[in-house]
This record gives sequence, C-alpha cells and structure tokens, in this order.
Amino acid sequence: MNRTLDNGLELLMFLAEAPKPHGVSELSEALELPPSHVHRLLQTLVAKGYVQQDARRRYAIGVGALRLGQALLRDIPMRRLGLPVLYKLMQRTRWSAVLSVPFNDSAVTLAHMAYGGKIRPTSETLGSVLSVTRSASGKVWLAMQDEAERERVMSGLAFGEGQSWSDAGVFREELERVRELGYAVKPSSGDRDPYGLAVPVAQEGSGVVALIGVASGSAHRELGEQRIESLVAACRDAAEDLKQQLMETEPCPPPAQSPLTA
Repeated sequence: MNRTLDNGLELLMFLAEAPKPHGVSELSEALELPPSHVHRLLQTLVAKGYVQQDARRRYAIGVGALRLGQALLRDIPMRRLGLPVLYKLMQRTRWSAVLSVPFNDSAVTLAHMAYGGKIRPTSETLGSVLSVTRSASGKVWLAMQDEAERERVMSGLAFGEGQSWSDAGVFREELERVRELGYAVKPSSGDRDPYGLAVPVAQEGSGVVALIGVASGSAHRELGEQRIESLVAACRDAAEDLKQQLMETEPCPPPAQSPLTA
C-alpha cells in the first residue's frame, strides 16, 4: 500500500466530514500523523484544488473535489438500477425508500425517494453517512460482517453516556439479533425522529453490496408485528429485484485504446 496516498485520502475524507476548517496541528492530532507530513499533504492538495486554505491557515475541503463527485454523478450504475426499485418499494409501503452502499465503516446514501415519488436532491442525500449505531442500514451492514470485522469496527465506536448505545455488550447482542433476523430497525424516539427499517443486498462472493430500506417521517414508537412483517417483505422483494438486475447487468467494457498509445 502506498502510505502517502493512503494518508492523503484519509486527510481528504476527514476534511470532507469536518463541520469546520482545521489547522495543521488539529489534523495531525486527529489523524495521528506528524505535522510536517500533514503540511506536505495539504500543500499538494491545495495546489490541486482539492483542499482550500483560509486567511488563518486553516484547511477545508476544496471545490476540486466536485470534479470527482460530478464524474460519479454522471452515471452511478447502482443508483440507476436502484431508482425504479425504490419507486416500486415506495408505492408498496407508502413510505420513503432509501438505497445505500457500504463505505469505510458505515453506509452512504445513493438515493432517497420520498413518498409520492419525488427524488430528494442529491445535494441533500447523496453521500450522507448512515452510522452503524444510528441507522437501520448501517446496523444491518455491520451485523452481516464476520465476527473479526464486526469487532474491528466496534473497537472504533464510542459507548457510554451521551452516545447512541451506552453498553457495547448490549449492542453486540442487538447485532446478533439483526444477523439472525436478516433486517434491522431504527425505532423513532421523538416526534421528529423517523422510523427506519433496512435489509441487505448480498451477492455471492461479494458479500453485502448495497442496503435497501424504508423510512417514515412520522414517529412510530411501536409498530404492530404485522406491519413490520409487511415492511420487511417489501424490502426483501426490492433487494431481490435489485440483486437480479445487478446479475443481469454486463460490466462496463474497457475503454478503447487511443491510436497514440496503441
């Protein structure tokens, strides 16, 4: 592995998720890298436009990152195949439907179709992080990993007062239940806290490649067993539909050689 490249990407990801600009010393401490190394990485990224520096020598994600995002936005195969699936799921459940994919130690949203068929703007939803402790999609992804991977992710989570889960042991038990059931739920805890339910989309040899779920903007502290079963069935049918489309989709052909390089 190219450590410099790896460190640079970790730095970019940190800045992409940071709510405010950071100085070199803060980034050095957060990433556990020498300040001199962080400074060199930042100078390269600033020169390329992927990071921007303000007058106080603090750093934030730069507009150059939009070029990478725009290239992906032109045609994300999983999103293109998933949107019709989400529409049918939304019609069947009368809830919003969400498609996400695993990324790093969580899941990120590819599409969110609100009830009524409106696709929420990508600026609001694309790339939104779905935490393994705060979302049904993130939880079901973690539950479906092998024990070693689950423990690796768990070692980086915070538990205790003020966190989503106060006890790591209780969270492990919840993951085991999710793994056994094959779906995860996120109960609502207040009037503005939506209820969520998600199932995995797994491919042989690849593991979990996506997650499909539904969410309701209304509070549902307790849903009846029959309603939960109907939501799970609808999500599983949608997952199978997407899985079948992925199997039938041919991989993209390699780019044609340029006459200058042939």
